[in-house]
Amino acid sequence: MITDLGLCQPAYIKPKKDGVYGVTPYLAPEHLRGSPRYTTASDIYALGIIMFEIISERDPYSCDSLLALRICEGLRPKFNIKVPQLLIKMIKQCLNANYLERPVITELEETFGKWCTEIQNKEDTEINLQIKEAEDHNKNLSLTSTVKIYINSNSRAFYSTGYIDFQPRNADNFDDDDFFYESSTISSGKT
Repeated sequence: MITDLGLCQPAYIKPKKDGVYGVTPYLAPEHLRGSPRYTTASDIYALGIIMFEIISERDPYSCDSLLALRICEGLRPKFNIKVPQLLIKMIKQCLNANYLERPVITELEETFGKWCTEIQNKEDTEINLQIKEAEDHNKNLSLTSTVKIYINSNSRAFYSTGYIDFQPRNADNFDDDDFFYESSTISSGKT
């Protein structure tokens, strides 16, 4: 149901050219290192970036010449708002540097289906409690302290790069609860 991932293609199609082609923020670390083909695991990585963009309403990174290297070194986007921990956990799984540890689409579909039912039925479940907590927290934020303007005239440009010759890894603080939460950019809005 999600479409238009830029250079999306079936996993069984072999690339026609050497090098890595696509929009850098959506490319999984294994492709930046020269993986020979796209896989469903790389689609899951791109989905994690899309989830970040939908929730945060901003681009995941400012593109620069070192972005591919920084992604392989563990760079991942950070929210500038409070987000339910269950969603953060899911996105972190999708953005795992080890493609074998990413969830498969049927797992994500099952989880999203369960959450949608719980939200529609207004059940007193963990996802609903976390959503309410995040909404309450975010209502108290001062708009000027949370909005960051990222000016990048090529934010949707296609980039190509050579392969990066080292093992991708997760960020050192990838397991921290606040990994995806830039608390320094948020204030309560109270004076």
